Amino acid sequence: MPVDPEYFGGRAQEQDTFETSLRYSIAGNPHHLAIIGERGIGKSSLLRKFEQLALQRDCMVVRRELDPTVDSIASLVMFILEALESQGASHMPRTLAAKRKIGAFFLKYKLGVSVMGHGFSIEKLSTSAAFQDYFYKELLHVWNGVRDATSGIVFLLDEAEKLQSIVGAWSFLRSVFTRVSEHNAGYMLVVSGKLGLFKGIKEIFSPMERFFIPIEVKPMTLDEAADALKKPLAKFSRQISDGAIQMIHHWSGGHPYVVQTFGFHAFEEGASEIDAKLIEGLLPRVISRLSTQMFKDRLEETSQQERKVLLAMSKLGRQASPKEIGEAAHLPQAVRVILRRLVDKDCVIKTGRGDYELFNPLFGEYVRSVVTG
Repeated sequence: MPVDPEYFGGRAQEQDTFETSLRYSIAGNPHHLAIIGERGIGKSSLLRKFEQLALQRDCMVVRRELDPTVDSIASLVMFILEALESQGASHMPRTLAAKRKIGAFFLKYKLGVSVMGHGFSIEKLSTSAAFQDYFYKELLHVWNGVRDATSGIVFLLDEAEKLQSIVGAWSFLRSVFTRVSEHNAGYMLVVSGKLGLFKGIKEIFSPMERFFIPIEVKPMTLDEAADALKKPLAKFSRQISDGAIQMIHHWSGGHPYVVQTFGFHAFEEGASEIDAKLIEGLLPRVISRLSTQMFKDRLEETSQQERKVLLAMSKLGRQASPKEIGEAAHLPQAVRVILRRLVDKDCVIKTGRGDYELFNPLFGEYVRSVVTG
């Protein structure tokens, strides 16, 4: 579950990158971003924080999660424009004059009518060039209608890996948003998806690596975890000891959702000061909750051989080389292929040194409790 921006902690570098990119975009030099990271690492929470930051800069914001119904260029165009139409009048700058001007524009705005005339139907468009021209004109029309009342228009699109199934989707977005920027239209596009998202873009469309600036969301540092835990507790005059924070960071592996889960259960205990002993006592409850919300689904996606590797890694209890893991799992020949599959399934992380580790220490506890062999 995404964290309320009011209680959002850590990720200072990511916020700085967004705010810098937003300033450039507002000034007419758009910097578009791709937020990438493993499942549950906090990408959606970060987008909610970006939304708050953009609104504070008097931007209009459209934040949406792409869904399976977006399965073609036509549906992508309508998804974005309908989101702009529905959210444009509500997610807007703070001043009353701006609200009135933007509200008045969207009160009259009708998709397609302004640029294509009455009786227009998007189904009549048959080529990529026609879709590009239509989308470009609509975005430009909206910008010209609201530009005096807003600093910019920011699109925040989550679950963007769904676009990989639409042939030409990335190239289409690049072309359209590049065209509108040539007219100083203040659009900024931020997409969020799994780790393979940006890599896939670069392999197919090399210009995309210059279009999107990548931000990889990694596990929280100790300081970031401390900030994320202390911020919500402080509102209720509650304290948490350094020892408790260190224990949470160790068991969570810096995974934001796991940090949040520890924080929730610790808060529910009602103690005025949360210490390491209290956190240690919460471990069974935290593992139980995570098993149904994070661990079970991941494990169910794995094969018998993959589970043998996970079990071996859980028993090793540390980062290990493929050779060590293969020997422990009695699968020395197949282990590298299996590890790559487990990375794709968000069960395992490859470290910078070429070693591997489970995506979360508590996942190892869960694996040992349910996998035999």
